[in-house]
Amino acid sequence: FPGAQLICHREHPRADGRVFSDGDMIDFGDGKIEIIHTPGHSRDSLSFLYRPDLALFTGDTLFVGCIGFCRSGKTMAQSLSKLRELPDDLTVYSGHNYGNTPNRKLGEEKLCNPEFSTDFIKKLTSGK
Repeated sequence: FPGAQLICHREHPRADGRVFSDGDMIDFGDGKIEIIHTPGHSRDSLSFLYRPDLALFTGDTLFVGCIGFCRSGKTMAQSLSKLRELPDDLTVYSGHNYGNTPNRKLGEEKLCNPEFSTDFIKKLTSGK
């Protein structure tokens, strides 16, 4: 994509393009994309929420049926907790198709994904 601009979190090592922080908004189509800083897989991981289409793009933080590799359990737990607070009717689109379906409602992930449960998140926080 010639002319495409790198969009990254301010902590990204190549933060020379458009730099965003948690809660920032990007105009897109008829709506806005909300930037959600979701570190854990990497310190600069971002998720993107596009409310007009109820779409949540979670990158390598949350997959259908599991979560991404985490460098910091405590940081990943904070990010997963942030995602758990979002509405159940959002559709999760992750960075990889590791599950039995390419996407799923966030409410289903809350119920069916063992690594997205509050008990598992507590374990990540405690390191046990």
